[in-house]
Amino acid sequence: MATKDDEEMIDAFEGTEPYANDYTFHRWCEHLFILNNEMSKQEIFDAYYLRAYFIVVYELSNEGLNYAKKQELQVPDKRYNLLVKMVEEMFQEITDDEYFLIKYFRDSYCHIFTRSYDYHNEDGTVRKGTNFYCKNGVKYCLTPREIIEKFVAALGRKPDGELLFKKRIFNTYHPIIKKYELLFTNERNRINAPLNDLKKMLDPSGLLEL
Repeated sequence: MATKDDEEMIDAFEGTEPYANDYTFHRWCEHLFILNNEMSKQEIFDAYYLRAYFIVVYELSNEGLNYAKKQELQVPDKRYNLLVKMVEEMFQEITDDEYFLIKYFRDSYCHIFTRSYDYHNEDGTVRKGTNFYCKNGVKYCLTPREIIEKFVAALGRKPDGELLFKKRIFNTYHPIIKKYELLFTNERNRINAPLNDLKKMLDPSGLLEL
């Protein structure tokens, strides 16, 4: 039975940044798996699911990837390594231009005003360029005209070009994410197994919750 000191220690840990980061990371992964499964059932993509999907995909492949690479060296949880491998497989299936578009759609979904893609700075001066990053983290700069040219090259000029692009990305990513969902689940069950055994020992009737 946990003592008061144990409970205070747990409460203190749950208020730390490492706990918050770890919790957010695992929720990111779970959200992606849920979206991946739900969208596969839709003949016509729900706009809100599609929006959430591109936000989670980009954030996991950017901040999530950097966090997982750091954690896999410090924490004995194979899910961090699985995330790194999943994103690497996803990157193999898209070009840097497609990654640029995934970021653009994430930005446009997350911000009311996205000034990074404007022709002018906030002070009214002409913007010479905006920094972006390739899949491997290499930085490059695009002028507003070059940004537009990338859009046209990837999406065309037809109204359905954007939706076709998003469908193609989803269809490309879906089997990869589905494969790793199973690996994540197996690893989570393995990690939780000692806690489940302890629960059975303390509460064989199953009437209590730890």
